[in-house]
Amino acid sequence: MKRKKIIISLLLLILVNMVHSQKIFEVDNFYLKQAKTIIVEPISFFVTDKDYVFIMDRKASNIKIYSKKGKFIKVLGRKGVGPNEFLNLLCFTSYKDELLIYDIRRRALFLYKIDRQLRFMENKKIKFESFITEMQYIDKDKVLMTGEEFDSFDRKTRKSYTLFVYNVKRKTKKLLLPATIAYGVKNQKEANDFFLNTIGLMPIGSSSSFSQKYFFYVLSTKIRIVRLSKKQNKVFVFGKRSKNFISPYISKEIREAIKRRNLNMLNEKVKKMSFVIKLFYIGNNKVGLLFTKYDSLRNRQDIYIQIYNSINGNIIKEIKLIKTESEYVDDLKAYYKRETKSLYILETVSAGFSDQKFKLRKFKITDK
Repeated sequence: MKRKKIIISLLLLILVNMVHSQKIFEVDNFYLKQAKTIIVEPISFFVTDKDYVFIMDRKASNIKIYSKKGKFIKVLGRKGVGPNEFLNLLCFTSYKDELLIYDIRRRALFLYKIDRQLRFMENKKIKFESFITEMQYIDKDKVLMTGEEFDSFDRKTRKSYTLFVYNVKRKTKKLLLPATIAYGVKNQKEANDFFLNTIGLMPIGSSSSFSQKYFFYVLSTKIRIVRLSKKQNKVFVFGKRSKNFISPYISKEIREAIKRRNLNMLNEKVKKMSFVIKLFYIGNNKVGLLFTKYDSLRNRQDIYIQIYNSINGNIIKEIKLIKTESEYVDDLKAYYKRETKSLYILETVSAGFSDQKFKLRKFKITDK
């Protein structure tokens, strides 16, 4: 009888995953036209409700706006410390007619209003000391931020957090996920060592998302998703190891490249490892994860997608999504627009710095 119940439970689980399986297909792709201005180093991007493409260019210290077919429209910002000027942009996000920008060197958040003619009006500048690499609006006032923040100024007793919610209106922070849990280590000392000796040595980042009940977090070096319940703060960890994921590690060659400050040597070693580049909540209790895998025959990166049931953590599918035209992991950025269940991937087409091209690909994720 017990065996029969187990078999029935397994069959039901398989049936649920089959019923709610996702279909992923490419619906559009185009190159961004660069007649009037040139993208130098895209670090982040998103697509608005009206399908405008906003690209944050870190090296140029500005934000470039394109149409849904890649036509250049206008640029916001330039290098400097005056109005509409930035020094070191890291991430940005939007909510309806508001644009929130983070500049790490100016230690500030810049909040803009955007009208229908895409005119930008700086609403306020907020002093901001935290380190963040990704942010997204939860609602009009609250922003989910990924990075590093401490619960006190006491270096001996303080604990670091990798996920927190910032209230733009009240200028307050709610710390969510301790670094010890995010990194999978035993104590704060190990978390500090991991940050300094791993994250500090390689181009490692993290990604997060949220649903009505949960927050989700993943470090780019592991397929290890941390789910945090919003009410009880209960933690659940899931993720299936993949033969296609080549786990990053600090080799002797990487240490030597860092010691010599040889960026080319470092990039050649790192590009052969896999990294998670995006975690996103699809809807209907499904979470998506994108990771890279180096194709040595093409000398280019492939992108794989995993989809999980966010309730029980079971994997639903893993497939190779695309063969990209990018040689390095840093040349790939992703954005998920949950309102339309659209996944966007921005590729830096590897053709030499003087002739770089940027290709945007759009995918739809639907229930079968």
